[in-house]
Amino acid sequence: MAQRHSIVTVAGRNKEAAKLAANTPLVFTHIALGSGDRFPSGGETELENEVHRGQITSSGVESGQANAAWFDLYVPNNVNTFHAQEIGLFDEDGVLFALSRYPEPVPKFGPDSSSVSDNTFRIIVVFADTENVVVRVNPVSGLTANNLTQHLPWATDEQAADPNQTKRIIDPKQLHALQAKTDAYGLVRLAADLTDNEQNNKNVVTAGMLRTQMESVGVIGSIIVSTANSAPAGTLECNGAAVSRTLYPELFAVVGTVFGAGDGSTTFNIPDLRGEFLRGWDNGRGVDAARAFASQQADEFKAHFHEHSSERITAGNGSGIMVGGDAANAAQGYPIATTSVGGSETRPRNVALMFCIKY
Repeated sequence: MAQRHSIVTVAGRNKEAAKLAANTPLVFTHIALGSGDRFPSGGETELENEVHRGQITSSGVESGQANAAWFDLYVPNNVNTFHAQEIGLFDEDGVLFALSRYPEPVPKFGPDSSSVSDNTFRIIVVFADTENVVVRVNPVSGLTANNLTQHLPWATDEQAADPNQTKRIIDPKQLHALQAKTDAYGLVRLAADLTDNEQNNKNVVTAGMLRTQMESVGVIGSIIVSTANSAPAGTLECNGAAVSRTLYPELFAVVGTVFGAGDGSTTFNIPDLRGEFLRGWDNGRGVDAARAFASQQADEFKAHFHEHSSERITAGNGSGIMVGGDAANAAQGYPIATTSVGGSETRPRNVALMFCIKY
């Protein structure tokens, strides 16, 4: 790439001072190239023997130099051959703001030549304040199969494999050859799936593959037990909340109003499983007969008996209850009530985790 530091013209310095005083930006739009062999003095208002002019294609701040900025012009490949020795930066009013002279003429080879050139020309300008600079760029865009080679040359096999090469076209045959090399720069191979452990450090996956994998973690409407105290991404805590039918249409299609109709039109309820044990729906088996799907069931002991015998006895002038054994004067038996023990519910050993529903 041909690049040169420049001098700001008298017209450019006056324009910059006026813009700074008015607190309005300097707007640059074009770069021109000329074949003149003069040495700039600063009084120029146009290039000597202009050979090409185009809209700025890119710009940036020059590193390591205060208030310096660079401006690039990319000349399309279909422009005929010329040699440039002057480069100038123009603002939106067509004022030549800065220019520079190349020590030797820089060639730009076109389709009329068998030679290849770097078609980018750069000019570097030092400003009083780069914060006041605005650039209107025309990036190399809108490329099609018909006009691509007008902007960029074809790459040789050596250039296609060279990571330092830029602005070259690579054809499918060259790509295929590069893909066969494990050390080819800038090329990646798509993974067949996310379970390809052998190649998991070499292949890449697409957004669609990731989405498919995430969706496969849980079927919509399935219950997930989380070891975190907040619902994981893609799930809601099963807390009985009324949630939007619009925000969760796929979940609503599965759950419906089984656990509550919400406000009856815009929301629906998800199950409230806080503090609950889950039980498989009987669905006609007969173990938990007559249960409706998603119905709740209170805690309960299965009916049973505790075998125990007692007798009321009367002996002499006293009476009492005899538990077990025989009595000389046996009388009528009575049931025995014990004192209450235990907690507020019947439960097995358990660990408190969070039930979530996949949406």
